[in-house]
Amino acid sequence: MEIERALRSCDLLVAYVSPKFAESDWTDQEVGWALGRDLVVIPVSVDGEMPRCFLGTYHAVRRHTGQTVNALGRDVYDAIIDAVFNEQRPAASAIRSRLAHQIVSVFCRVRTFESARSWFEFLRRIPGTEWTGELRAAVERGLAENAQLAKAVLSDGKATPLPAAVRAVMS
Repeated sequence: MEIERALRSCDLLVAYVSPKFAESDWTDQEVGWALGRDLVVIPVSVDGEMPRCFLGTYHAVRRHTGQTVNALGRDVYDAIIDAVFNEQRPAASAIRSRLAHQIVSVFCRVRTFESARSWFEFLRRIPGTEWTGELRAAVERGLAENAQLAKAVLSDGKATPLPAAVRAVMS
C-alpha cells in the first residue's frame, strides 16, 4: 500500500489537524506509526482543532484565519528546524545534516534581498556542529556569486552587511 510505503520511508511527519482529523481512524494510525519510529512529528492545528492523545504532547503550529499558505509554510518549516536541531525525537539526529544542507542550498539561491534576510534567520539556527567545510564553502560561493546575498543588509537597526553576519554565524 502506498501510504505504508511512505510511512516506512519518511523522515518526519506533518499532521494537518483539522476538525475531520479526529473522525478518521487512519490519522491516528499514521501518527502512531511515525511516533513508533521515533520520527519528528509536527502537528498543524487548523480551525482551532487541537492535537489529542500522544500527538497532543507536541507544540502545534497554529494556522490563523486569513494566513497565507506561504506564511503557514514558513511557520511549519520553523517548527521543523526547532524539532530537528533540538532533537525533539530520537530520529531527528539522522536528518540534522540534511536539513542544514537544505537550508544552505536554499539560502544560496535566494532571488531577493528580503528572501536573503528571511533565510538568514534559518541559516543562523544551524548548530555549530553541523558547519562542515563543505557547508562553509557552499555559503562562501553563494556570497560570491549571488548579488542578493552579497549586497543585502540586515534590518537590525545597524544595517549590518549580510555577508559579515553570515561569516560570524559560521565561525
